[in-house]
Amino acid sequence: MARAIKQPNIQLRVYTSPRFHPKLYIFGDVVALVGSANLTRSALRENQEVVISVDSSDDRFVELRAIFEGYWNGADVPTDAQLAIYREFYKQFAKHDAAAEALGQKVLDKLGGTQRVRPSQYPITHWLV
Repeated sequence: MARAIKQPNIQLRVYTSPRFHPKLYIFGDVVALVGSANLTRSALRENQEVVISVDSSDDRFVELRAIFEGYWNGADVPTDAQLAIYREFYKQFAKHDAAAEALGQKVLDKLGGTQRVRPSQYPITHWLV
């Protein structure tokens, strides 16, 4: 986040409600993306996620933009102090994440894994990656 906030064409907000979980991304006046994916490398390249794109010519784009703006206007511009606190929590999370990953592997070892469905198995017009 610290690197992103320094980019001239990126605006960042922090919304810290424990009940906040939407995945809605608006790219200018062009397209909205709605789905299960976080905007992370692993979500876009490794995880099994579903995201639909809504073009600005679609009537639902205006509704999605209004929802997004409501969240945006209710969020804060992160301060340097908040970023420092987040950085410390992220370090702690990374330690626990490795343990959770190991536990997840134990579950798969005991129960077996489900065969992954590859996106290439489904015909689509285009992928956003």
